[in-house]
Amino acid sequence: MSESIQKEFMIRSNLERFLSPRVVELVTMDCLDRGEIFLKTNRLDATIIFSDVKGFTRLSEKLDPQEIVDILSQHFSLMTEVIFANEGTLDKYEGDAIVAFLGAPLFIPDHALRACRVGVAMQKRLNE
Repeated sequence: MSESIQKEFMIRSNLERFLSPRVVELVTMDCLDRGEIFLKTNRLDATIIFSDVKGFTRLSEKLDPQEIVDILSQHFSLMTEVIFANEGTLDKYEGDAIVAFLGAPLFIPDHALRACRVGVAMQKRLNE
């Protein structure tokens, strides 16, 4: 049982960085049922959202490296919360940009609308 719990913890901790809690639950259960990490692939329609910080290059030229890391860390945390709240999947952080998608790996019929909601919610969070 201890080995099973350890395996589930490892799977979850790796997936939680990139997937919404609902997707983590489904993938973890699938992996535990199969005894390995196995992700199926399907062709589907999804929406990708790209976000970056306007003027960040200029801003980063004026800051020391630790300040840049602190700003990006806080920004990425807040924006990832918005993505996950709308059942989106984080694809990657790249520089000051975020790439995420909605409608995969779980089908969401209103993925395009949710992507719009994510964009609006991201702007609101930034203003806060």
